Amino acid sequence: MGAVQMNTRIDASLKRRGDATLERCGKSASDAVRGLWRYLAEEGSLPDFLSDGTDKVSGTDATEAALDEGAGLVVRMARQHGIAAPPPDMTLEQLRDLAFSDKYAGYGVE
Repeated sequence: MGAVQMNTRIDASLKRRGDATLERCGKSASDAVRGLWRYLAEEGSLPDFLSDGTDKVSGTDATEAALDEGAGLVVRMARQHGIAAPPPDMTLEQLRDLAFSDKYAGYGVE
């Protein structure tokens, strides 16, 4: 697949400060943009620092949405490492109980 070039305008002072941070971290502006686009493609949403709040929900819904997003990350990472993901209908409590029973099985704890 071919590469594309992107051009953007940014305040000169902001660019200098951002470039300095990237340099200290051993990254380039291209690395940063590729990382952002990879995040967008994989997550299908904006990272928190870009969100203006219009794509957020509040209260309990926000907590559940964050758990779902985190669970999605865990499932993707598990698949990448060849680990079977839990059934999608498993509750958080069932998953926790399963994890603890597996962890403590060798100690005779049920």
